Amino acid sequence: PGSMSAMTSVLAENEIDMRALSLAETGDFGIVRIIVKDLYKATTVLKDAGYNHSLTDVLGVKIPDVPGGLNKVLTILEGTGVNIDYMYAFMGNGVTKHAYMIFRVKDVQGAQNALVEQGIHMIKKEDIEKILSAGHLAPTGCNFQPQRILVLNTDEAVNKLKNCTKCHFNAPC
Repeated sequence: PGSMSAMTSVLAENEIDMRALSLAETGDFGIVRIIVKDLYKATTVLKDAGYNHSLTDVLGVKIPDVPGGLNKVLTILEGTGVNIDYMYAFMGNGVTKHAYMIFRVKDVQGAQNALVEQGIHMIKKEDIEKILSAGHLAPTGCNFQPQRILVLNTDEAVNKLKNCTKCHFNAPC
């Protein structure tokens, strides 16, 4: 008891922000998989605290939030012979029309190519950071007003928004 608390205390004390977490255990040890905002800082802190750790490439996949959405992704991977070592859910806020999953596969690039060819979108670190930054900057009336976050990825789209409302807060593109 307390092993998870000890590890998360180390991360919290060093202001490491976790984005996703998965825990698996056996009788003798546990495996914690985390996605963090600052990878270098997290690995340094964990090493200094005596935790064994390793870095692993994974895929972040945007799953359509409809019945069969996950099955579509799994079917694509199966059809290309990609074996899934493990997977777990990632951030979601109930506002988007997508779920998010992390996949560990041996052939990350092959899996990514197969999914993109079939119209499945990958989650990129830059996308996550932009969304979180916009969410932190947007005023919400002391957090009592609902938010709708729009992702605009062209200057033209941003300019259209600016012409529609004065409440654009000079959001970055």
